[in-house]
Amino acid sequence: MGSCDQHTWLALHRLAQYISFVGHPSRYHLTRIGNSCLYDVPTDRRGVLSPFRGKRVRLVYVSSGRFDRVLMAGVVSVTPPHLVRSREKPIYVFPEIGDHEIAYLGRRNMLIKSTGTTAIELHQGSFEVVDLSACDYVLLDGNECCPIATLKYESDEDLV
Repeated sequence: MGSCDQHTWLALHRLAQYISFVGHPSRYHLTRIGNSCLYDVPTDRRGVLSPFRGKRVRLVYVSSGRFDRVLMAGVVSVTPPHLVRSREKPIYVFPEIGDHEIAYLGRRNMLIKSTGTTAIELHQGSFEVVDLSACDYVLLDGNECCPIATLKYESDEDLV
């Protein structure tokens, strides 16, 4: 492919609503300039291909660099419904905290201030509990549904 042909080809793709971006060869597995493939973009895709979520795009290897490749992507069609991939969001469950105060609540972790009297079990259904008199905060993991750390303030207000 000559340089004039390549420039004409690039201009045609730009007119056809293709976008260009830089990608790594290990991600897209295109090895030669001019190679292309069809890619069904997942519905939760992030990054440069996020505008194409749920669509089938053609990826074209346009130019090479030392470590990265210049690629172009354009919509070919809508991904057939039976091929649409979407990831389920994980559901996190925290152990019962009773009368303790929540200091921080994230998607997966919860930090509670151990001001209450309710016992917090080490594992769900076990009779082992966290020694609340020896700590100021307890970090709970919603994936494992158990405490994963205890935090204690020293006298000079530094966490240990």
